[in-house]
Amino acid sequence: MKIRRVPLQHGWYWLIEGFALWVRNPAFLSYLTFGCILTMLAMALLPTAGEALCTLLMPCLTLGVYNGCRAVDRRRKLTPGLLFSGFRRRSFNLLIAGGGFFAAMKGVSLATTLIDGGALWQFLEYGELDETALDKPAFRQAALTLAALLVPALMAYWFIPQLVGWWRLSVPKALFVSFMACARNWLTFATYLCIILFGLVLVVFVIGLFDFILPGLGALMRAAFLLLGLPTLFASFYISSRDIFGLPYSKKRRHKEPAKSMPAEAARQKVMAGLPPPGKLGGRSAEAAKQRVMAREGTRKAPLEEAAKPLREAAKPRAMRKEPVKNAPLKPEK
Repeated sequence: MKIRRVPLQHGWYWLIEGFALWVRNPAFLSYLTFGCILTMLAMALLPTAGEALCTLLMPCLTLGVYNGCRAVDRRRKLTPGLLFSGFRRRSFNLLIAGGGFFAAMKGVSLATTLIDGGALWQFLEYGELDETALDKPAFRQAALTLAALLVPALMAYWFIPQLVGWWRLSVPKALFVSFMACARNWLTFATYLCIILFGLVLVVFVIGLFDFILPGLGALMRAAFLLLGLPTLFASFYISSRDIFGLPYSKKRRHKEPAKSMPAEAARQKVMAGLPPPGKLGGRSAEAAKQRVMAREGTRKAPLEEAAKPLREAAKPRAMRKEPVKNAPLKPEK
C-alpha cells in the first residue's frame, strides 16, 4: 500500500466520479446510504447509551456502504446483506476505532470548558445556548479551539474503515496512515470541502427561492437534494480512498507449469528430425512444423540435420538401414 499525492483538481473529480458511480446503480447505492443513516439515527434515539452506540458502530456500517460502492465499481454481485458486511471481518478492530473516536470527541468538547466555563459544552450536549454567551470572547475562543482539535481527529479517522477492513491494518497504524494521507493531500481535501460547502449554500439558496415562489415545490426540491446528494457524498468518500490508496486485490495463486509428457516430447523430437508427427501422414506438414521449430528456437539447419541423422536411421525399416550385416564372410587377405 502506498499513499499517493493527488493533484488539486481531484477534489472536484471525487464528487464527479461519486455521482457517476451513483448513476451506475442509483437504487442500490441509495439503499445502502439511507440504510446506514437510518440505522445510526435509530441507535442515536436510544436513551443514555444511544450516542455512544451510534459512534461505536459507525465504522462497521460505513464500511458496509463502501463495500457496496466497491461492488458496484467492480461490477460484482449486489446483495442487500452488503449493508452489514462490515461486521463480518475485523469487526472488533472497527469497534475499537469507533470507541476511540467517541472518546476523542468527548475529550475535545470537554477541553473547551476550560476556556468558556462550559457554555459550548452545554450547547453541544443539550442544544441549549445562552444568547449572552455569543458576545463573550471566551466563547469564540472555545469554538476556535474546538475546530483546531477536531480537524486532526477527523483526519486520523477519515480512512479508518477502509484501512482496517480492507488493508487489515491495526488501529494505531491505520490512524497514523489516515492522518498522513490527509496531510499529504491537504490542498485536495480543502478543495473538496470548499466545493461541498459552496454546494450546500447554493442548494439552500435555491430551496429558499422555490419556497418563496411555491412552498410545495421547495419541499420537493429538498427531497430531491437528499436523494441525490447523500449517496453521491458517500460514493465520493469511496472514490477518495480509491484515488489515494487504490484497492486491495487478492493475490493470484501461482500454478507451476506442468512437466512435459513423454508422448509430447517424443513427438517434438520427431518433428525436429523431419518425421511426421502422430496424425500427420504428409511430408508438408512435418516440414512446416520443422521450420517453425527451427525459427522459434533459433537453431541452424546444418547442426539440426546432423543431430537428426540417428533418429532418421532408427525410423527407417531394417532392410533400408545402413548397418553392417552380421556374420558376413570376411574378405581373404592378400
